[in-house]
Order: sequence, then C-alpha cells, then structure tokens
Amino acid sequence: MKYLINKKEDIVVECIKGTVEMNSHLAVLDGFPSIRVVVDRDRYLERGRQGQEQRDHVSLVCGGGSGHEPAFVGFVGNGALTAAVCGDVFASPSEEAVLSALRHVTTEKGCLVLVMNYTGDKLHFGAAVERMRVETSYDVRTVYVQDDVALRHPVEGEGVRKTGARGLAGFVFVVKCAGAMAAMGASLDDVERMASTVSAGITTMGCSVSSCNLPGFCQR
Repeated sequence: MKYLINKKEDIVVECIKGTVEMNSHLAVLDGFPSIRVVVDRDRYLERGRQGQEQRDHVSLVCGGGSGHEPAFVGFVGNGALTAAVCGDVFASPSEEAVLSALRHVTTEKGCLVLVMNYTGDKLHFGAAVERMRVETSYDVRTVYVQDDVALRHPVEGEGVRKTGARGLAGFVFVVKCAGAMAAMGASLDDVERMASTVSAGITTMGCSVSSCNLPGFCQR
C-alpha cells in the first residue's frame, strides 16, 4: 500500500494541525503536540468571559486511537463533542492527555466522557476520570460505547467472553444525540441517560476485505 506522508512519526500531529487550520471553530490545548487535545474554540474561550460559567452546558469528551478519521476530531463542535483526545495510530491516548482535556472543558454542569470499549481506552480514560473526581468537585461520568454486535453475545459453549463488545461506528449516533441534548441545556443526568440509551440500542457489524496496514510499516 502506498501513502502520501512526510514522516510516519508526524502523521497524527500533521493531521490535527491541518484539520484545525481548515476549521476555524477548532483549537488545540496548550501542550500540543505532546498533549493532543482538540477543543471547540467557541465554548472553550467562552468560559473565560464574565458570567459565562453559569450558562455553560454539559461538556462531552471522547477520544481514542487516530487513524479512523473523521473520528474523533471531526466531531468536535456545537451539538457534538466539546473536546477530542487523540492517541497515536490505533493506540489509546495517555491518561495525562485525557486529564488535561477534562481539566480544561468540564463546567459546573458536569462532563460526560464517552469511552470506546477497548482495554487501553478504558484504563486511561477511567483513570483520568477518577483523578478528576478526586481533585475537583465537578461531576464527571462515563458511558461505554460497545455496539459491536459480533462480540456482544457469548459464543455457545464458551461462556462469557474475555473481550467485551468494541465501540465502533455507533459512537457517531451517541455523540449526535447526547451532544444535541447538552446543547439544549439538558442536565448531566439527562445527557447521560440519552447516551446510555442510544449506545444500548445500536449494533454495528464491522467487516473488511483485507487486514489494515500501519503507515510506514511493510506488511507481507
């Protein structure tokens, strides 16, 4: 497979830079590129204006490994995500990156973190949420997106699966529905309930005609 890239080490950073340059409503947090967090510029900057804190909406944060664009940066904006945390290609973002996002965008109305049901994401997002709860009084909650129908049910005769259902394309509907609720000023309870309901009601079957290739690595 051929790629049009400069250096494989810079793929994610250059992709984020290009996306932010082309979309005026996006911005990166301080610490970029070590901390790769993209935020909704309007909502992020509005928090610094007098009296805005009382009018803030519930924040919505998600993220994961890069390489599945437009997820997750492509869903940052009004009525969708407040912030997206980007990891390396097919790799979870770090706990510190997630915590940085939570510290910057969580408001008095709380924050809902959508976690794709992968081991690395569960560990890093989960640890960041726990640290946020310890160091602040903000209400931060998580909803796991696990719409992979191929792994949702146990195999007959094998009992419970060791790996739970993954979060796949169904996350788009979870973001749009929960984001719309948050944009209308709904409470964290209502936004969480919407995200959980949509996540539980969606199934996705992923398939491909060949295995994927990591950019810069030859696969024979």
